[in-house]
Amino acid sequence: MIPSLVVDEVRQSLVEYLASTFALADDEVREALSEFLQDQADGIFRGPYLRVRTPFASVDQYWRSPLDWLPEGFKPHAHQATSFGRLGPRDSAPQCGCLIGQRRTRRISQLKPTTTPTRTWTTSTTASRRPGPDVTPQRDNHRVRSLLQRWLGIATPAPEAPARWLGAEQPVLDLRDEPVPFVLLDDTHAWRERLVEDLLIQDGDHIEVTSSYQLRLQPDLLQRIGVEVATGDKVRLILPLTTRPKDLLLGVDLAGPEGPCALLLKSQIALLQLRYLEWNSERPIGPDVANLLYGMFTFNRGIWDHCRLELEPKNRNAALARYLSDGLDLEISIGDVGKMHRALGRSRKLLHDALGEPVDPDSLLTTLVLALPFVELPPKSVAEVHHWIDQLDRFLNKAAQQVREIIAEYCVRWEVMIDVVIPVGEPCKVKLATRRPWGSKDPRRTTQRLAIGDAATAHIDLRVADHSVFIASKPGLRNLQGATVGIPVVDDLRFADDVASIYVSNNESRPYFVDMTVELSLRRSTVWMMRMLWLLVAVAFAVTLVLPEDGDLADGLALLVFPLTLAGTLVLTRATTGVAQRLHERNRMWLTAAIGLMWIVALGRLLAADVDLGWLIDTARDLRHTVGSW
Repeated sequence: MIPSLVVDEVRQSLVEYLASTFALADDEVREALSEFLQDQADGIFRGPYLRVRTPFASVDQYWRSPLDWLPEGFKPHAHQATSFGRLGPRDSAPQCGCLIGQRRTRRISQLKPTTTPTRTWTTSTTASRRPGPDVTPQRDNHRVRSLLQRWLGIATPAPEAPARWLGAEQPVLDLRDEPVPFVLLDDTHAWRERLVEDLLIQDGDHIEVTSSYQLRLQPDLLQRIGVEVATGDKVRLILPLTTRPKDLLLGVDLAGPEGPCALLLKSQIALLQLRYLEWNSERPIGPDVANLLYGMFTFNRGIWDHCRLELEPKNRNAALARYLSDGLDLEISIGDVGKMHRALGRSRKLLHDALGEPVDPDSLLTTLVLALPFVELPPKSVAEVHHWIDQLDRFLNKAAQQVREIIAEYCVRWEVMIDVVIPVGEPCKVKLATRRPWGSKDPRRTTQRLAIGDAATAHIDLRVADHSVFIASKPGLRNLQGATVGIPVVDDLRFADDVASIYVSNNESRPYFVDMTVELSLRRSTVWMMRMLWLLVAVAFAVTLVLPEDGDLADGLALLVFPLTLAGTLVLTRATTGVAQRLHERNRMWLTAAIGLMWIVALGRLLAADVDLGWLIDTARDLRHTVGSW
């Protein structure tokens, strides 16, 4: 069938159908319709044209079908494989979440020219048997690798023609697929221009932190990997916004330049972190090691703390055995735990050295086996667990230093990634609002860890919302090793009673994370009022002890106890915000105890003097009604 001949036949048949359907009686109108349909220059038909394009891209050699009924030997196209992934079983889908001092070595200058932005693990797909009586075939990692594609639910776009959304007022390029997030991670200061951290202190347990990231994504950053975009184009990205410790984000509120945006789940972020690790690794990552690394990246210590502190508080190995047995549904003995520790001894030291900062004794870096219950594909036997441990130890000992740095960091922190639409080449802003714990046992001090290396420049503002509380001293900055951070890292530091500001732009010696400690205090008027009340209570207590036992004893005690009780009640309830209550906590506790003791002494003296206490009950009842009416 020749297309150039067929198109003429189709056009002639269509003209005859239209002419017979609309049988016009007027000759002039009929001739006008015929000319409109058949005119070569101004008619409705154009062409014939020849559409020339490359064939559909096929899947790579490591792709495995999620469908059981797919014919053997059938190799689908990439868009077909994506559809198969959406039709496949969902049992392995995710259900739910940087670097020390200087950021890791950048690979942006080492990017290889690619024909497709998709990278795959170069692992063998042939199942191998391990010797021994209790062995399990090595599993292929296609299930783990397919999770990201299944979640994205889009075909992999070619770099020259990214996929577009339809139906929008302005087309949006969909660049959520790899390696765009990895390129952004490799050179964060190229597009994060400024970070503004606003810390508001008004609660006694948490601090409200609003992080504003001023971004400018230049077109040449994406053009390096073959994505052709121009200034003003809107793109949808998986954006690595910041790096945070592996703690829960409380009170999260996100806002992007084009409206609301979505925070990725930690399991989804762990998959991207695993793919980013492979992006930076020159050696292939085996499926067992990839499975363990996924567990390390998704680990959170809540369940382990429960086992350590409540179930087995005195025996650490027994707590680990209980933790692993419950998490893996296997019988893990204390001897197995000791064997795992010995097998990972060198790996722990390598990761500690790669992180380069002090770690908690109960952190994942100290006890790598804590990640086992979080793996995607659980082990089927204890022998398989030991085999995985050996595989991980060999991988970490042979891995490059840069790979170990990434693994060590993702064991203690995670990348906060969002799904957002931003304009290319134009300044825009993304806001992340959270609530952080106070960070210190001292009620007067708060310590917050800030990522001043997140952007090219950083501006930190600390504000106190309560007028009765002020900043008592200049905020102190220390790096993760405990050394003081000052000039030349800090360009300027200003503080007043209710606000402190820090400006940082020096990239040469700036640490990525700093701990900022701020001391708060009550204003002098509040402190002097509390001291005066303490003095009155002390005098009244002394008079209560020495007041003579005569007919005026009850009246004298009433004049001393009741006014001071009322004054103490007013002081105890005067704090208007949580931070004021936190600073008042110790004084409030002692003041309550002193007034209570004074009441006990007064009642004891009245009982010893055989004084009728009926009036006391009536007076207390009247006082309660009076205070209630206020």
